[in-house]
Amino acid sequence: MKNSFGISSSEAKQRYLENGPNSLPQKPPRSVWFALFDQFRDALVVLLILAAVIALFAGEVIDAIAILSIVILNACIGFIQEYKAERAIESLKRGEQHSVRVFRDSELTQIPVEELVIGDVVYLESGDNVPADCVVMTESYLKVDESILTGESIPVQKHSGEGFIIGKPLAEQHTVLFRDTKILEGNCKANVFAIGGETQVGKIALLLQEPKQKDTPLQNELTRIGRQLTVLIGAIAIVIFVLLFIRGVPVTDALLTAVSLAVAAIPEGMPAVVTVVLSMGVLALAKRNTVVRKMKAVETLGAVTYLLTDKTGTLTTNTISVTRLYTKHGNFTIKGDGYNTEGETFYNGESTKTSDLNKVLPLFEVCAVCNSAALESTRVIGDTTEGALLVMIERFGFSYRDIRSSYTVLHEVPFSSTTKRMMMVVEEKLSKKKFIFMKGSPETIAESLSGKTANTLLEIASMWAKEGQRVLSMSRMELDEEKCIKLKKSEYVHIDQYTKDMQFVGVVGQEDTVRPNIHQTVEQARRAGIHTIMITGDHPLAAYAIAQKTGIAESEKQVVDAKELQTISDEALVSRITQNAYPLRVFARVSPEEKLRIVTLLKKYTGKVVAVTGDGVNDAPAIRSAHVGIAMGHIGSDVAKEVADVVIKDDNYHTIINGIFQGRIIFDNLLKFISFLLSSNLSEVLVVFIGTLAGQLSILLPVQILFINLITDSAPALALGFEKGDADTLRQQPRDITCPILTKNRWISLASEGVAIAISTLTVYFILLPHGVDYARSAAFLVLVASQLLHSLNNRSSSLSIFSRHLEVNGILYATIFGSLIVSVGIIQLHAFNGIFRTVPITSIGHWVLIFVMSLFIVFYVEMRKLLMRTIIKKI
Repeated sequence: MKNSFGISSSEAKQRYLENGPNSLPQKPPRSVWFALFDQFRDALVVLLILAAVIALFAGEVIDAIAILSIVILNACIGFIQEYKAERAIESLKRGEQHSVRVFRDSELTQIPVEELVIGDVVYLESGDNVPADCVVMTESYLKVDESILTGESIPVQKHSGEGFIIGKPLAEQHTVLFRDTKILEGNCKANVFAIGGETQVGKIALLLQEPKQKDTPLQNELTRIGRQLTVLIGAIAIVIFVLLFIRGVPVTDALLTAVSLAVAAIPEGMPAVVTVVLSMGVLALAKRNTVVRKMKAVETLGAVTYLLTDKTGTLTTNTISVTRLYTKHGNFTIKGDGYNTEGETFYNGESTKTSDLNKVLPLFEVCAVCNSAALESTRVIGDTTEGALLVMIERFGFSYRDIRSSYTVLHEVPFSSTTKRMMMVVEEKLSKKKFIFMKGSPETIAESLSGKTANTLLEIASMWAKEGQRVLSMSRMELDEEKCIKLKKSEYVHIDQYTKDMQFVGVVGQEDTVRPNIHQTVEQARRAGIHTIMITGDHPLAAYAIAQKTGIAESEKQVVDAKELQTISDEALVSRITQNAYPLRVFARVSPEEKLRIVTLLKKYTGKVVAVTGDGVNDAPAIRSAHVGIAMGHIGSDVAKEVADVVIKDDNYHTIINGIFQGRIIFDNLLKFISFLLSSNLSEVLVVFIGTLAGQLSILLPVQILFINLITDSAPALALGFEKGDADTLRQQPRDITCPILTKNRWISLASEGVAIAISTLTVYFILLPHGVDYARSAAFLVLVASQLLHSLNNRSSSLSIFSRHLEVNGILYATIFGSLIVSVGIIQLHAFNGIFRTVPITSIGHWVLIFVMSLFIVFYVEMRKLLMRTIIKKI
């Protein structure tokens, strides 16, 4: 037997020196400079910096400044958005108590929580956070909230016992208190057996220090494109420089032309536009109760295939409600919203009548008096399980306060995990009659009933439990005067002798109510290729009942608990999750390590995007490891929020699915403007390259190309980010992240579009070349600008015509096109800009008509291709 008065101060000091402080493990925070430097590691950004350096050496100072300005702007946006992403361990520290009451030298004293050592005996009571992992030594009506670790919403009754049992789930360790859980009721003495990193929370903190997740698919694709462009640009620039040098062109002019080509090939605005569009996506999601903490997770969100969600508060409302009750008179059912006392009641399938109320009054008297909770408006004060009983009473039209006030409590036997019951000896004030009221588990109440009644009770309880109900039963017995005198004289020590022939008054079934219309949302997600998997700390029966109601599972074959999970190999587990017949969709009683294992295996073996939701410390490792980590904003712990990519404000499954669908739209918009930018830049490369091969030193100058890339390309590309998505976006299957974002067919399409724009530009240039190089160059500049601006309309849809009524109006895009055209014409026609951009005004109406007609060529080409595609698809 451990000493209940703790250890000596000298022994505590020695153990402190041996084991260190009772603090959680943490890694050094990422420095500000490293976070800022990280913004410059992207391949496209490196390429832009290289281009700026070359431009500077070539004497193109304006070009160099403009390119570097874009690089710095992009880095600042990314830095501001992402710097606060790494503070999970600090959040854990904020949850610590500053001090704890502990027995040292046989006296109760208060010490800093960090000085707690193994072997200390602590005293804890209602409202305290548990400072370390402890074994309960003595307790009085001890209830603990362990949801931060186990995910279970129902308070846990704790009692003294052997201590931590290896291999037993945390939710079933009823003699152990875990660090950072909270004492709800009662008090206890407990012996510390694990501190700091050895506690369950500490082990989770260690898991959070593992390497961060890999880059998102978009980051990988942009890196790949950047590398390909680097190789392509370098090769073409060298070829051009060599050809011009062989022709006898001065080195400076040859280098300037090569720089022109490099500037033409590099999509200067792409990194910044990607960042800005993702930021716009963040704002759009925020309006839908979805807060994105890590910006580049926006596009990954749309590719989610497996959504691993917790139960409490996400699929359910996190409110315990009595939905049914049974008395000897029959069945009653109840409907209502949360802890709102208004609701509908039914007796044997029909609306309850006034004459039916006396049939439930004896049950309500036990429920109201044998109860320590209270209601404050729509909020429960105390145990939510007991609060639900009070809400039930109010929904039937009774006042639980009036019922309580009609009785005087003579003696109370608190609920304990050993007896699994609560008893009260009460006196009715009006009649002076005395009763024993008993509330507890059906098995306990059945022991005090006659055989037939007990069997009926157990049958009902078993049936309701299989449906996921939490079952409580009530009984009562009137005491004669002789029994009352004996009980009082014995100070109620022998009360069990008088509970052998109790009167059954009823049984109630409680459940955590599922969210409205959740079944339809789960089915909508399934049709969109999103597989919802429930991972919970609840009992398998309760978890399966919720899974049935929400449409996540339809057979018990789709449920697995922690014990069975430990026996399944990695390959077999993935196979059972991905199989067509009865795939695993419910994991019950799982530990943080097991949840992390499921996430890791799905990522490793399926190649699909995995999203994980959670609210407690226990969820943090899995949230961090997932492609998209989603934390609950309302009931979520600081730890879960800090490691998450996304935080859901209302903790709602509907919001998560809407966020995924919005992510798809955002990704589609990213793909539209990336394709637009690359096809536009390719047209510029072809114009410069072909012109050089044809003997022209530079059809377009670097400053002109830079203006096109940063203004007339980037602005429409940005406007494409405001597209609202095609009608069938939500019906499509998630994209395969193992495949390139830009497929072979899309590369062919954008290459052909670049060729079409280049043909238009070169045609006008060579037709007008007899009027002078500057005049032809100015006209070619206008054709290139107008063609690309009109081409942004082509990119609104890969199949629909730009004139289709199915495309919603994008006013921002139209305004951008109009504004960019006005500015571009001004550069040509206004003398103030002619010197900067080396342009001359277009003076002939015929030449303006030529420019207009050739600018429309890209629209004609793409419209014909779309028409051909639609015709082929219809025939198929």
